[in-house]
Amino acid sequence: MGGREVGVRGGRWGDARLVSVGEDGGTRGWCPWGKMGGHKVGVRGRRRDARLVPWVKVGRYEVGVHEGRWGDASLAPPGADGGPGALRGAGTPPSAPVPPHTAAPPGSWNRVIVEKPFGRDLASSNALSDHISSLFREDQIYRIDHYLGKEMVQNLMVLRFGNRIFGPIWNRDNIACVVLTFKEPFGTEGRGGYFDDFGIIRDVMQNHLLQMLCLVAMEKPASTDPDDVRDEKVKVLKSIAEVQLEDVVLGQYVGNPQGEGEARKGYLDDATVPAGSTTATFAAAVLRVANERWDGVPFVLRCGKALNERKAEVRLQFRDVPGDIFQRQCKRNELVVRVQPDEAVYTKMMTKKPGMFFNPEESELDLTY
Repeated sequence: MGGREVGVRGGRWGDARLVSVGEDGGTRGWCPWGKMGGHKVGVRGRRRDARLVPWVKVGRYEVGVHEGRWGDASLAPPGADGGPGALRGAGTPPSAPVPPHTAAPPGSWNRVIVEKPFGRDLASSNALSDHISSLFREDQIYRIDHYLGKEMVQNLMVLRFGNRIFGPIWNRDNIACVVLTFKEPFGTEGRGGYFDDFGIIRDVMQNHLLQMLCLVAMEKPASTDPDDVRDEKVKVLKSIAEVQLEDVVLGQYVGNPQGEGEARKGYLDDATVPAGSTTATFAAAVLRVANERWDGVPFVLRCGKALNERKAEVRLQFRDVPGDIFQRQCKRNELVVRVQPDEAVYTKMMTKKPGMFFNPEESELDLTY
């Protein structure tokens, strides 16, 4: 590529590990930019892709650099080494102090990528935005939520706007409720120090789940151009009514006395969690989109750690069939988009049970992805 790619994160994996992993095409190390190309790259990731090799060889991975300066001598300004510019990936936590940075030289090719969470609250988000905007133009700044790179999340747009059958029924007249779920079967496992600063709402609900809600609820954009999609998402967010306290449930997991290993430990048993912490590890909230398409339809967002399974999905439940002739034997139809694990799209619908009588039973029309 000829440029300079800089990954910024307060982690424990340095340049040598990243380069040694990349030379044979492996991606078993943590790489902040690996997710951008659709690769699921992480500490536990095992995918290999030769396309990462030339990129990794010219990249640098700085450990704990958020405690210093992006623009100091250790990260030479773009073009200083003969390269045409820099791609900076920032995976630093919002709790890290924002240091003074050196602005990009005029005329050089530069991009800065900032991973969620973007600040801790509105004030810190605005401060971070103002700071970055003083160094880079808006078209050079990418604020990303890596969940948007998941195949089934992207598939929501094609399902909605590429199939005629869904258009007429995708509204309050046919849909009773929408449930968006994110469940993890493990707890903090020693990461309580980081998690306790944010909690499950900031960590999952207000980014991953809210992005999926927007894709479900938005109107058809003028095109697939990022600006057109963003504009429709913003309209949805502006239409969401203020969440009422009675529509919110918060919780914190405790240990299972009959469990084994980590399952016996509650959130407060994690040594990295402050004593007496009330940070929520589970949250459920009902959001209401006050517009013509969705008025009266509850959007239920659920997320939590240390639950019974690993699952992320979008579930649209349709209204009851009017004029029931089957003595209430029919269940509501559902359209389910399973994001993880085992990506799939399936519809739960009623069919006749084989035999001599008209006995309906629920079956699934399954599109395994």
